[in-house]
Amino acid sequence: MVVHRRMILQLTSLVDLLFIVMFLQYMELRDTSDRQLRAEAGRLHFAETARLDATQLKDNLQRHAEATEHELQAELSENQALEQKLEELNRQLATTDADRRQEQQKTYRVVQEMLGVPPDALKSVLSGATEAERVKLRQRMEEMKNEPPGRIVQHLRETAELKKYCEFWEAHIYADNSVGLKISPEPGDANNGADNGRLFVRSADEFANRVVAAAKEHGEPKSLVIVCLTWGNADLATREEVTAGLRAAIIALKPEWGGVKRIELARLGFSEAP
Repeated sequence: MVVHRRMILQLTSLVDLLFIVMFLQYMELRDTSDRQLRAEAGRLHFAETARLDATQLKDNLQRHAEATEHELQAELSENQALEQKLEELNRQLATTDADRRQEQQKTYRVVQEMLGVPPDALKSVLSGATEAERVKLRQRMEEMKNEPPGRIVQHLRETAELKKYCEFWEAHIYADNSVGLKISPEPGDANNGADNGRLFVRSADEFANRVVAAAKEHGEPKSLVIVCLTWGNADLATREEVTAGLRAAIIALKPEWGGVKRIELARLGFSEAP
């Protein structure tokens, strides 16, 4: 009986121990489950947060892409408009340049027809003239076409569009074969009207020397000098000597004043005495 009771007590202790072990295992299992649940909840929360962030980032990128595309389209439209304006301006400039060159050529041709001055001589000095000045000059030259040579010389000296860029020297052969030479800047100058002497030409060289001396005494001229030669009822031989003398003088004066001056001879023909 005693043995039986002892066994019962021992079994009771074992059962109690078993319950304790089971309880501890249960508590450990529950803690493990809680930790796993919390970890899973954390992972789910992180995943949801990441999903929301990714969605927001995607939306932001999409809006940015749309805004960028809109800006690019606007810039493209603006560039196309600017290109069209530039093309139009280039066409206008091309037309303007063509018109200006055509007007310049007209002016050069008229001056060449009247004075025999090469176009390149005028081109070099009239490059700084305005379009209005060139048009006015051509109109004045057209008006002078039918004027007698003496009047032409006077008009040339009074033409404002020419006075700014060139000056005129005058040589006239009188009926008695004497030659009058006038080298002065323009009407109104202190020396205007006073010629540089009236002489009889014995040779082209002698006359050339007189012209060179008078030119140097006058001082540095403007960029272009046009020597206007007219004559009355003078002998042909005298006219030829004077022409040759003027051409020789022009060659001799070429290196003067730095060699940058252009001197041209204009044989205007018969004219009454000035």
